[in-house]
Amino acid sequence: MDKLPLFSDYKFRLPFLAKEPERLPNGAMLTLFCDKDAEIVRLEFVFRNAGSNNQQKFFTAAASANLLTEGSGDMSGVQMADKLDYYAASVEKSVDRESSSIVFYFLKKYSMQVLPLIELIIKQPRYSEKEFEIYRNRQRQSFELNSSKTSTMAYKAFYQSLFAASNPLSRFGKVEDFDLLCPSDVRKYYDEFYSCRECEIYLAGNFTDEFVSQIESRFGSKPWGKDSSQLPNHSFETLSAHAETLFVHKDKAAQASIRSGNLTLLHSHEDFMPLKVLIALFGGYFGSRLMTNIREEKGYTYSIGSYITTYRNCSVLSTTADVNSDKAEATLKEIDIEIEKLQNDLVPQQELTMLKNYLLGECLRGLDGVFDLSEKYSIIRRSGYSLSYYDDMQRAISQTTPCQLRDLAQKYLVADNMSKVVVCDTASARE
Repeated sequence: MDKLPLFSDYKFRLPFLAKEPERLPNGAMLTLFCDKDAEIVRLEFVFRNAGSNNQQKFFTAAASANLLTEGSGDMSGVQMADKLDYYAASVEKSVDRESSSIVFYFLKKYSMQVLPLIELIIKQPRYSEKEFEIYRNRQRQSFELNSSKTSTMAYKAFYQSLFAASNPLSRFGKVEDFDLLCPSDVRKYYDEFYSCRECEIYLAGNFTDEFVSQIESRFGSKPWGKDSSQLPNHSFETLSAHAETLFVHKDKAAQASIRSGNLTLLHSHEDFMPLKVLIALFGGYFGSRLMTNIREEKGYTYSIGSYITTYRNCSVLSTTADVNSDKAEATLKEIDIEIEKLQNDLVPQQELTMLKNYLLGECLRGLDGVFDLSEKYSIIRRSGYSLSYYDDMQRAISQTTPCQLRDLAQKYLVADNMSKVVVCDTASARE
């Protein structure tokens, strides 16, 4: 094969993201991403601390966000849905461990008609008993289905092997916890974490100065929400890795779900970006070592991957795979073999060039247009990343060498430091 050209040899610059948001008079933050050629507007509200880590009862954080559109002001959930449909507007709601995000998409020509509805949704949720019961029953059914999956069981057992019981990252709700939740709990959580002082607003697309002024007037002039947010005093205690693989039995499981990994570098560490390059080489894309060996050559699984999940106070390196139960232990051995190769051998330049081209291409693809820019900027802000995150990532991709990757593997990719969890029918796994 001829030598691959390196993507970074071609001159390009990533879009500019190192911008500071505007602080509005009531404490809310506003950031604009304008594109006069777009016909769609994206309006996101992020509530910095409205994640599940801060809930007193399980499922409160998700219910507080998901029920925002199920009745607001004097409108029922059905009436609100009909109004949004009439103006071709859509809503996406998400809640993670640390924050919540409410995203609205709508046509520019209906901006002024949709904005009052958005204000009702954000500021005046009803949390009625009727809508709450419908939501709770639907979520309970979904939870029971997902909880029985080996992948879900492996995720929970893996995190509980890394974090102490007092750490919110190790706590997971049970189906009976739905019965303990009531509308007043949801309302209390909303009052604590949904206010102007907790809010960051991201506006992207084709919008007028008048529309921006309306946002500033409705969401940034006078205080709204209760100013009583007080974060719980969390323990962030962690545990040492298990010496042996933890097998969790799931009767008659058709497959084995594997999780292995450990706590790793915070995003502020100088080696974090080069480590992300190493993890991509190890298991972060289709041409990675794990995919090539365990999927393409061995045929043990359809998909296997490694990635780093970052939180404000820690980061977790995970390798995940679903395999036939009788191949679980063999898969774990192959993972260790690939780790050993990265620790001892220099990655061939051709392979590294292909990886760099892929990663640089992903950087560009992920910042293609103002909607992507707004979304990535929102993630950077709420995760506490540096605003130079993508520039730092581009630099690390371009400059990382085979020797550096080997050194990083010896320091941070160590099989003996990893917790390993397998959820399967243990009888089948060891036949």
